Amino acid sequence: MKLFKTKKQTKTEQEFAAEILEIFEEKLEELNVTLPNSDREGKEDEARIFGSDYYDLEDKVAELLRNNKKQLVENT
Repeated sequence: MKLFKTKKQTKTEQEFAAEILEIFEEKLEELNVTLPNSDREGKEDEARIFGSDYYDLEDKVAELLRNNKKQLVENT
C-alpha cells in the first residue's frame, strides 16, 4: 500500500515505519541504550533495536500508519 508521494517516489507505510524507527535508533545511540534481544551475536555494529524486536516494531508502526492513513491525509 502507498501512503504519500514524494518527488522521487511513493513511500509505503513500511518505509515510513523504518524511518520512524531510525529516529528511535538515533536517540538510543545518543543515550547509549541497547535493547536486549536473543538474536544478538555480540557484534559491535549491531543496531540498538535488533532482530525480531526491530521487525515487530516496524510492522506495528506500519500497521498504525495504514489504519490511520485517511486521518493523516485529511489533517495535512
